[in-house]
Amino acid sequence: MNDLFPDSLDPDHLGFDVVPLLYPTFFAIYPQVPDIPRLKVQQSALCRAAGRRVAARPGEILHVSLVGVSSLRRRTTSLERALQKAAVDFDFPRFEMHFDRLAAFGSDGRALVAVADDDAQHQVRLLNGILRRLLALAGMSSPSSVGVAHMTLGYGDM
Repeated sequence: MNDLFPDSLDPDHLGFDVVPLLYPTFFAIYPQVPDIPRLKVQQSALCRAAGRRVAARPGEILHVSLVGVSSLRRRTTSLERALQKAAVDFDFPRFEMHFDRLAAFGSDGRALVAVADDDAQHQVRLLNGILRRLLALAGMSSPSSVGVAHMTLGYGDM
């Protein structure tokens, strides 16, 4: 029998609040659009020089992950309103991300990543702390560990 409510799994019909239930939800730093072509050239060169076959990720999705949203149970308002309020309260100075080395990440080491330098690591830790506090005020939680700030360039063979 066909689904009597075929739109029931379409996020557009369910509303914004269902997005974290269907997809990973997190804050991230994305490169500015004018920087993407230059970044893609560097990414291609680094993937070729990795000493193994590495399939580069699309330049448009390259990012540095920040805070993930892991729990929405305590939320007292819609996700959209909570994020709008957080955006009003959010204040963090602009900073540049610099990467100073490559590494293999993941349990299988397949991810080729550019690791942020010490200054950028510090800024990302500060930014994560502010984002976690704003999420908590909106009734949401996030993982407490920040991890290593990095940009995944591609995935390859061992």
